[in-house]
Parts: sequence; C-alpha cells; structure tokens
Amino acid sequence: MLDQRKLVLWMKIAHSDNTVLRTISILNNNEFVAVSSEYDIDLCNLSECVIKQNIWSAFADTVIF
Repeated sequence: MLDQRKLVLWMKIAHSDNTVLRTISILNNNEFVAVSSEYDIDLCNLSECVIKQNIWSAFADTVIF
C-alpha cells in the first residue's frame, strides 16, 4: 500500500499552489509514471478515488483466482 500513499501525496504536491513543491513533483514525475503504469492509472485523470480503486483492483486480481 506504500505505492498508493506515494501517488496520493504526489497528486497533492503536483496540484499545490507552492511552486517549490510543484517543481519537486515535476522532477520526480518519472517515478510516479512508473508506479501508475503498474496499476493502469491514467495520470490525466488522477484522483484519490481512482488511485484507491485501481490499486485495490490490482491487489484483488492477484489474490482472487
């Protein structure tokens, strides 16, 4: 579940009014693109709800046969 927390934090930082935080999110964008692609999350439609649903789906697919 660490990936979910990272993505939610990145989403909040990327949409912050603080320019320093937005710059940090831009510099670390590649890491979050890699994590989001693992869970089939479209970064254009990034919301907390979507992140949680997609990560839960990926988890459920690995557990339920």
